[in-house]
Amino acid sequence: MICSTASCPGPVIEDCGEWIGELDRRMPSLAFSVTLDGVESEEARVTLNGELITDREGITKVDPGRHVVRAELAPFPPREQVVFARDAGGTQVVDFEFESAKSEPGVSGMDSGLPETTSRPTPTIVYPLLGLSAAGFAGFGVFALIGNQRKAELETECEPSCTDPQLKPMKNAYLIGDISLAVGAASLLTAAIVYLARPTETSTPGQDTALQVHPVVGLENRGSFGVVAVQAW
Repeated sequence: MICSTASCPGPVIEDCGEWIGELDRRMPSLAFSVTLDGVESEEARVTLNGELITDREGITKVDPGRHVVRAELAPFPPREQVVFARDAGGTQVVDFEFESAKSEPGVSGMDSGLPETTSRPTPTIVYPLLGLSAAGFAGFGVFALIGNQRKAELETECEPSCTDPQLKPMKNAYLIGDISLAVGAASLLTAAIVYLARPTETSTPGQDTALQVHPVVGLENRGSFGVVAVQAW
């Protein structure tokens, strides 16, 4: 460039001008595109080998070889691309495409940008276990009462010389009562373990179960109504 100025002899200026033109044609260049949901983003920050690109509308001349291009667009994590510029390779376009998180198909009113909440819902299996436990304790009480009644009857009928067939109904009642007590206690213990060991789950607002109350469609008596539980999956 110095030898192409007017201070140099004419033939030198001519040769240097040709060399500069040839070098300019061989120098590769890069163009940058950062889009958010398919639209070019002006808020994106692009750096080339650690240096900020201030003019993304034009092209940037680079030396042939390896270059690292980094794009930053909040709130997304930064992205990087390694580009190999070739001698006389022309202009390469480096694209960065960011996409906003979309709601699940078929679920209305969902906003992926809403904060997540944590909860520890009760496992469904806990309720049948509690029901089985209640049935076991109830069975123990019923059969223990039956056994006591039979025992009182035997005390007046045949004690102390009651036979095995006479004692068998009382023993069976006590046996069934003991089994019911064991089932009730085991079910209650299992329900407690499952409940205490239940995992923590994350959810976003709008995914919780909602109740809706509305008239029952198809009935002549519009005073009737229905309650519907709605869960977004």
